[in-house]
Amino acid sequence: ILFYTLSTLNILIVKLDTIIYTQFRFHISPVILKMVFGKNATDIFHFSVINILKALALISLLILTQYILYRVSKKISEYLNKQHITYFYATFFLTLVFSHASFAWSDASSYKPITQSVEIFPFYFPLTCESLLTKYNIVDTSLKKKNEQLYKLNNNSITYPLSKIETTPKTHKKNMLFLMIDSWRYDCMDSIITPNIYKLSKKSQVFNNHHSGSNATADGLFTFFYGISGLCNKQFTDHGIGPVLIDELKKQEYSFQILGSATLENPPFDKNVFLNIPNLRLNSTSDTPNERDSEITNEWFKNHNKKLTKPFFDFLFFDAAHGFDYPKDYPIKFKPSLKSIDYTSIDDSYEPTAFYNAYKNSLHFIDAKIGKIITKLEEEQLLDDTLIVITGDHGQEFNDNNKGYWQHGGNYTKYQTQTPFILFDNSKVAESFTHTTLHYDLVPTIMKNYLGVTNNIKDYTIGQNLFNITKRDWFLCGFKNTYAVVEEDKITKIFRNSGVYSVTDKQLNKIKNQSIDYTIFQKALDDINRFYVKD
Repeated sequence: ILFYTLSTLNILIVKLDTIIYTQFRFHISPVILKMVFGKNATDIFHFSVINILKALALISLLILTQYILYRVSKKISEYLNKQHITYFYATFFLTLVFSHASFAWSDASSYKPITQSVEIFPFYFPLTCESLLTKYNIVDTSLKKKNEQLYKLNNNSITYPLSKIETTPKTHKKNMLFLMIDSWRYDCMDSIITPNIYKLSKKSQVFNNHHSGSNATADGLFTFFYGISGLCNKQFTDHGIGPVLIDELKKQEYSFQILGSATLENPPFDKNVFLNIPNLRLNSTSDTPNERDSEITNEWFKNHNKKLTKPFFDFLFFDAAHGFDYPKDYPIKFKPSLKSIDYTSIDDSYEPTAFYNAYKNSLHFIDAKIGKIITKLEEEQLLDDTLIVITGDHGQEFNDNNKGYWQHGGNYTKYQTQTPFILFDNSKVAESFTHTTLHYDLVPTIMKNYLGVTNNIKDYTIGQNLFNITKRDWFLCGFKNTYAVVEEDKITKIFRNSGVYSVTDKQLNKIKNQSIDYTIFQKALDDINRFYVKD
């Protein structure tokens, strides 16, 4: 029984890891396990009855297979003699020694063809012995030392902001309404998919080349509210440091309504982005993403009229597009459309049309909710006094580059990082912009233009004003495990744990013999480390 159990668990773990790696290009980790099994995990991962039945069938089949293999192996073992067993173990041991010795040399020499395997194979913990190999002059470690600067962060104390925030408050304070759609890709804002948002965009400032600071929710939202790199997320969360934007809004006596469709505890936005929001609403009560999106919309309407005596800051975070979800009786616009998603069937050859249509239908559903909110503000004649920002936390991919990437969190192409960004300010002339803008840019724009902050923006952000059309030659994008410098013609991706890197074009084709521009990476590291001040 112990043999069956352990063998079955082993295969199940490898199978689960394979599914995750196929779609996202990272392995099972404590972070992933926390998201899958943590508090309100069903808000993030949605499994249909078919998914559950297939999992149970797989487990049953595995147990039966293990029984058969166990019986067969017992029969085979009866015909093996000690010499056969000795040969087997000798071969296994020599192979093991060779693989670890090869990796140890490659690690010390920064030889990528071998070291990159550590990011590919699951549960692989190879030997390293750089100091020993260096001592006997077996390797030249100069290249590795140079590469180490690509992924090491300062471990000094955090000083954020760098200087006390000084303001000359505006005499007339705008209300602020931020509407965020989880996993909203850049080319899914138009008159058909999102007609209400599109209608508002014709009266707004639209940024057509806007990117998140990450390809995942936890760090995408972090970059949006802090204006700094998502690689700082863990340290700021551990130290309990909230964003200066929220602090300044509180200082200027804004009222708050923070409505997350999915839980705000996993990822722990209650411990970073919304740390200093009093009486924070943590969870919705409904079961499915579309029901929760309806819930936060209804709650916004219910509470809206209670706080018009002072300026308000409202944030609604819609989740239906992340779950490819919409009501069963919703009049769908795009056909054929999947009614439920079987994630186990998604691989390099998966035909995406019905999957993509389900995503667009969910966006159409969210747009209907947002349309009602905009209509309400129009009826109350509040549009003139309200700044509206509509965007996504990151993009969403459907194997667009034919490299086997799905959804988000796997690469830094435009499909996973670029998202629509609409800023409505009725005092500004409607206009479209094509220069590169980033989530980092929201905070300095709000702080300078609407809250009267007089500090140099470098005191609290790595971004710039959204309306600054100065050309960006590169930008930084990343999260806990990896980050990338995205340039006009290439993407350099760094694995933080190992320092392994890859250089590709914008379609993820590898660029041979491409060296890293260390000048750019030093600037990127300066941005990452700006608020880690040496004691």
